[in-house]
Amino acid sequence: MRHAFILFLIVAQMHFQVKGQDSGVLRFLVEPGHSFKVRVDGAPAVQVRELTLGRGTHTLRIWAPGHLSVDTMVTVIEGQRADLVLKLPIDPEHQRYTRELIKYQGMKRRVLLLPAATLAGMAYTISSLSKHNRAVNDLNGLQAVYDRSFIPIEIQRLKDDAMTQLRSEADKYSKRVVLGSVATSSLAAASIFFILKSVRAPRPVMNDGARLQFEGAAWLPSPTGGTMVFNLSYPIR
Repeated sequence: MRHAFILFLIVAQMHFQVKGQDSGVLRFLVEPGHSFKVRVDGAPAVQVRELTLGRGTHTLRIWAPGHLSVDTMVTVIEGQRADLVLKLPIDPEHQRYTRELIKYQGMKRRVLLLPAATLAGMAYTISSLSKHNRAVNDLNGLQAVYDRSFIPIEIQRLKDDAMTQLRSEADKYSKRVVLGSVATSSLAAASIFFILKSVRAPRPVMNDGARLQFEGAAWLPSPTGGTMVFNLSYPIR
């Protein structure tokens, strides 16, 4: 039994040595370098920086999210290391999807921000109206005192100081009320417009054909759900 076990170890060692002699190392220098995947000879995808491959010619398919897949062939020489330098092309469909998603997210942010801005405008207008009314009431009270006063110095003081200041404050807050009313009305109209627009606008979806081509199967979302798509290929002789 012991001799059989030693014989097995010798055979296994010889097997690995032959395997190592019949293989080479391929290092991938791919842009983008953080997310690419590789399929070798139709095998499942792997995310690696380098692979040990048997000698001979191999078919590679390389892909990264947001990019098109690239098919290429490499010839591995036993006992040697080689670099595969490749820049994956940008996927136009992914660019379109990214632009539409940014627009969609911006619209959703406006739907959240505009009502808040409208409420702030209403609060500003109400506060200005309250201060305007207070200044007008104080001015009317001083006007009554002015009309009843028979003391020249008191009349002059009311006319030059207190009443002038109150008229200035009333005018200032009157302008703020108008400005706040216009701004609030505009914000309210914009809020209604973007809310209605967002209700009708579907979220952008991406038909990732490049991933489908690479992986052979993919889930393609749609506004009403989605579809599982399989990509089958076979040799024609």
